[in-house]
Amino acid sequence: MPNNVFSSDMEESLISCVLQHGKSFDILKDNCDYKDFWFQPYSSIWYACKKLQERSSEIDLITVSDEMQRNGTLEKLTTFDGKYSADSALKFIKEKEGVVLENAETYALQVREDSSKRKIQELTNRANDWINQGHSALDILTNLDIESGKISAYSNTNVKSMMTISAAVDAAMEQTEYASKNHIKYIETGIKSLDEKLGGLFPGYLVIIAARAGMGKTALAASIASNVSMINTFPKKVGIFTLEMDTTEYTDRMISSLCGIPYIRIKKGNIYDSERDSYKEATRKIKDANNIIIDDTVGITTSMIRSKLRKMKEWGIELAIIDQLGLVSDRIANEPEYLRIDRITYQFKNMAREFGIPIIVLHQMNRSIESAQRTSKKEPQMSDLDQASEKASDVILMISHVTQQKIIQSSKIWVVKNRFGGTGCADVKFEASKTLFRDLTKEEMDELEPELVK
Repeated sequence: MPNNVFSSDMEESLISCVLQHGKSFDILKDNCDYKDFWFQPYSSIWYACKKLQERSSEIDLITVSDEMQRNGTLEKLTTFDGKYSADSALKFIKEKEGVVLENAETYALQVREDSSKRKIQELTNRANDWINQGHSALDILTNLDIESGKISAYSNTNVKSMMTISAAVDAAMEQTEYASKNHIKYIETGIKSLDEKLGGLFPGYLVIIAARAGMGKTALAASIASNVSMINTFPKKVGIFTLEMDTTEYTDRMISSLCGIPYIRIKKGNIYDSERDSYKEATRKIKDANNIIIDDTVGITTSMIRSKLRKMKEWGIELAIIDQLGLVSDRIANEPEYLRIDRITYQFKNMAREFGIPIIVLHQMNRSIESAQRTSKKEPQMSDLDQASEKASDVILMISHVTQQKIIQSSKIWVVKNRFGGTGCADVKFEASKTLFRDLTKEEMDELEPELVK
């Protein structure tokens, strides 16, 4: 095995640190696992330490030897060079020359790094096998994406950061002071009635926008993207993953919301002469802002999204939108759909925290909201979500309309979950032909029936 994917010296040094100072295992176990050791006898030592730690037992030369003897691995233990075995091997590793206890975490991270490289090497060999077996290019790429995503997720696992409460208070005060000087860290949706309920979108937030098909999920997300990237006082870059439509179609919807020309006429190229100037102004505004990055990859997976988000983050995005959750292609054999949705949602929450940005994910509501058994058809509930996703999210927004003869009379955005604030609803205007959500004008507010205003 090439030295760049295995180091007996590194594995011995890591074990030496634990045998000298058993309590260090509590931290080091989060950096690497017994499966990360290439040399099997050393893996068995780490496994014995793990079992001792699970029983809250002390870890030292004697307890490790006893644990290995009881599980039948002590007699198989040898050093990498074969000079020592059993208890002599443990003693040799503990007294290994040149080991620095303060470097224990570095040793552990390198052991995991070597393990990740071996996994990549194994995946390359498997890819060659798939090619030789006659699998299609699409199947091979799909398998590679799934397996490489697993390696990527493991290799980039961060050990949970620890700090004293005193340091945490200092960090919190510093952030508050920063915000008090008008250095805004949150992002406004640009819909004032909604921002009053939410207080804005903060880094690390996972926001779910849920509604039945055709109710305006994409329109609401696109309206927020337009506001954030072009209209708000402090424009910011936005990354959009559009899984339902291609980039041109999504852009047409944004142009429609800005210029007021119905989307379907823009799509058909039916623009009146009197509308040409407003159409050109809308396209110019989007181009000049240049604050939106769109990806329309078909069959995208969470690992692909994570990789692309990393690149978008390098380009400066401060908000990401994923349209929509049900079309993300991650599949595990025999996995129930509700567990799949739950798993993917938690991955998006982790991405929001990892990249320090709010992520908005669109998701489908089930038909219970249309059922006569519902006590209130007007007010959506978290149970209306199709399958799952409510646990990982920080904010859940739902859309409802009051219609008359299939014509929308009024619309609301409901905040049904807000981990850091209150719930309620915001009265808004949905202009379906323009795929636009906006605040009500004063005249429109006055026209609302009193009981509808909240």
